[in-house]
Amino acid sequence: MSAKQINSADRSPVLRKHAEDYLLIMLLCFAASVSGTRLFLELTGYPQLGSGELHIAHVLWGGLCLYIACLFPIIFANRWAFYWSSALTGIGIGLFIDEVGKFITSENDYFYPAAAPIIYALFILSVLLFTFIKNSLSERNSRAKFYDVLQTLEEIVDRDLSQAEYQALMESLSHIAQHAPNESVSLLVRQLADNIPGYKLLIVEEKLPPIKKIINWLKKIESLYFTRRRNHAVISGGLFAWGVWAISYPLSVIVKIRSPQELQAFLSDLVSDQLIRGTSGLTWFQIRIGLEGGIGIIIIISAFLLLLRKEKIGIPLAISATLMSISIINLLIFYFDQFSTIIVAAFQFVLLLLLIRYRNRFLNATA
Repeated sequence: MSAKQINSADRSPVLRKHAEDYLLIMLLCFAASVSGTRLFLELTGYPQLGSGELHIAHVLWGGLCLYIACLFPIIFANRWAFYWSSALTGIGIGLFIDEVGKFITSENDYFYPAAAPIIYALFILSVLLFTFIKNSLSERNSRAKFYDVLQTLEEIVDRDLSQAEYQALMESLSHIAQHAPNESVSLLVRQLADNIPGYKLLIVEEKLPPIKKIINWLKKIESLYFTRRRNHAVISGGLFAWGVWAISYPLSVIVKIRSPQELQAFLSDLVSDQLIRGTSGLTWFQIRIGLEGGIGIIIIISAFLLLLRKEKIGIPLAISATLMSISIINLLIFYFDQFSTIIVAAFQFVLLLLLIRYRNRFLNATA
C-alpha cells in the first residue's frame, strides 16, 4: 500500500446512529416551546421579568438552553448527552425564534404579523430535515456501519449492551468484513467479530429511550384498536371536518363582500391590525382566500372518495392536499390569523400521519 493511500483521509460526513430520534425530540420540544410560551404569555397578560429599564426577555433563556445544549455533546461522550442536547436545543430554539418579530422590525414589534409564518417555516424546514435524515438512515454503507459499531462498543464499556444491540453489532461486523474498503479494515473487523463472543459480555434487558417507548406503545394501541375500518372512519371524518372548516372562512368573506357596510368594517379591521398594509397585502389576502377555499373543496372530495371506497384515489389526493396546505397555504394563514392557527396545523399534521400510516398498512400491503 502506497504512502498516498495510507495518508488519504476520508472526511465525508456520516449520519449518526439514532439521529432521527434526536431530531424528533428536538422537533417535539421546539413545537411545545413555541406554543407553550405563546399560551403562557396570553394567559398571564404578557408579564415582564425585571423592573424599570431591566427586561429579561425569554430569548435570553432560549440562548441559555442552546448554550447548555452545545456543552452536553462537547463535554460528555455518553449517548444520553445527545438526548438532553436534543431536548434543550428544541426548547432553546423555540424560545429564541418566538421573539423573531422584535429582531426584524425597527420598533421591536413582538406581534409583527410576519413573525408567525417565519416561525412556522422554520418548523417545516426542520420537519423536512427530519424526513430526509430518517430516509437516509435506512441505507448504511460499510463506513457508516463501522461508525455504528464503534458507538455500540460504548455500550459494552457502560455495561448496557442488550441482546438486540449485540445481534445488530455482529451483523454489522459481518457486513463490514464483506464490504470493507481495504484489507486492513477487513482484518480489524474480522478480529473484532472473532474475539467479541469470547468475552463474558454483560447482556442486559433492553432499555428503550422514552421516545421509543412512546412509539412502541402507540403501535401496540394501533394494532389492538385501530383496525382498517376504524382508521377509515377516523380519517374520513377528520377530512370532512377539516374540509368544512377550510371553506367556512372563505364563504364568510364572500358573504361579507355582498354587503358594503360589512365589507368596509371587515377590511378596516385588517388594516388597523396591520395585516393589510397596501395593495400587495390585499392581493395576498385574496390568494389566501382562494387557496384555502380550493384546498377545502379538494379535502371534502377526498373524504367522499373514501366513503365510496375509492381509497387508491382518495388517500393519495388527501395526502397531496394536506402536504400543500401544511407547506404552502399555512404560511399565508399564519400571517393573517397568527398563532390561533396552531391547533388547526397540529390537526393537519396528525391527519397527515394517519393518512400515510393507513397507506403503508393497508394499501401498500395489498398492492
